[in-house]
Amino acid sequence: MRRIILTNRHKISELLDESEGAARKPGTPEWYIRILTESISLQQISAFRKTLAQGDEKWIQAWLELGGLSHLMTAINHYEHHHCLKSLVEVVCQRELVNCLKALLNSPNGLQAVLSQDNAISGIFLNLKSNNVMMKSNLVQLMAALAMVDEKGYEMVMHELVYFQKTTAEKRRFLTLVKSIKITVEIDYKTSAMFLINALVNAPKELDDRIRIRKQFLDIGIEQIITELRAIDKDEEGMEDLIVQLDTFENEMQADVEEYASIRPGVELLEAKSVFAAVEERFKGTPLENTYLNFLQHMLLLPEEDKLAEEIGQLLQKVVHRAVILKDSDEVDKMGRLTLSEIKKNCKHKHHDHKHEKKVQVENQ
Repeated sequence: MRRIILTNRHKISELLDESEGAARKPGTPEWYIRILTESISLQQISAFRKTLAQGDEKWIQAWLELGGLSHLMTAINHYEHHHCLKSLVEVVCQRELVNCLKALLNSPNGLQAVLSQDNAISGIFLNLKSNNVMMKSNLVQLMAALAMVDEKGYEMVMHELVYFQKTTAEKRRFLTLVKSIKITVEIDYKTSAMFLINALVNAPKELDDRIRIRKQFLDIGIEQIITELRAIDKDEEGMEDLIVQLDTFENEMQADVEEYASIRPGVELLEAKSVFAAVEERFKGTPLENTYLNFLQHMLLLPEEDKLAEEIGQLLQKVVHRAVILKDSDEVDKMGRLTLSEIKKNCKHKHHDHKHEKKVQVENQ
């Protein structure tokens, strides 16, 4: 037994030596893990990007198994979290790290690694606040590509946008993205941002989903921004690509309006009065008429403008969106239980906040 234990210890020691040796050998997966963790230069980042772009799946898989994706995300987010973009070199380093992630997503193993982890790209959209326009342009292109891969990729990108909204106290979802198009001078960034918006709006297969997401962009002024973008001199470098994205937004919107009109003739989908009239006509004389009226009566009790109003609106939208795709009574019952649980939890939280606010008011009197 003693001999076996000594042998095993000897083997473990050898393995540790091999691992440490690999971490010191430039170009190995272990070496890139080490320098990502400790300190990495622009030259090393560029070499890393080229290595990933070569598509050696065995090498990439070995790097992923060492926790490479997590280390790469930490390196990308490091600059923004620590506000340390002090030089042009650091600006380029951050951009190149995003390009490394882009190269990784072009690898089957890399893409699978990202899609298989719900929090794989957690916090990446916080970099949208950065002044590094080169990096932001690559970032939004990357997110657009991920959103169009499949439903999982789309969900991940939407989740990151919701996380961004909550973390930064953004008043309306997508507002920072849309505003960035207006305030950023570079045409390339405007094109990339419109590319992402088109991906978010047009990727869903269901017409209702596309209409719902597009409506959120329309509500925060994307049409006005598109009008302003079209006023830019067409001879400016990059305008040809930007115009393609602007045309895509408007053409796809028109196609969806026409598709909806073929399903619901006479309904102006983007006009509230038209939609209300259509709903009223549809349910008139049916068992749902009183339910619809009761729903509208309760809507009159909602606050008009504040953070709570938006949170309630999002909750109602989520519930209705789920409800209209239910297929049978069992699904209705299951959703009813889940939704009631969510509402009770939310109400309990709001009740606690209200009591706290009341207590503070009393103490301040």
